[in-house]
Amino acid sequence: AVRVDEADFAEVNRELGPFRFLLTDEGLSWAISCTEWYNLFAAEPDLLEAILGKPVQQARDEFVQFASGLADADADEQLLKVAARYAAL
Repeated sequence: AVRVDEADFAEVNRELGPFRFLLTDEGLSWAISCTEWYNLFAAEPDLLEAILGKPVQQARDEFVQFASGLADADADEQLLKVAARYAAL
């Protein structure tokens, strides 16, 4: 069991991220895909902001910066394409 806040989810991902898993509630009203690279969140905006500890758009923008660093100036790099698509929403 974890609280819905940035610190608890960061701890869960630090300990379990390499195992690649999905967190959700019994009603399937939200989901978090946890991996060693990043988490993909799906939920209502207010819950996302509580989990992320920041506005959704700011998190999207930061993800683009993260993906850009990994892409090494390759605009066709897949993670960068995904990040750019979500940042544009």
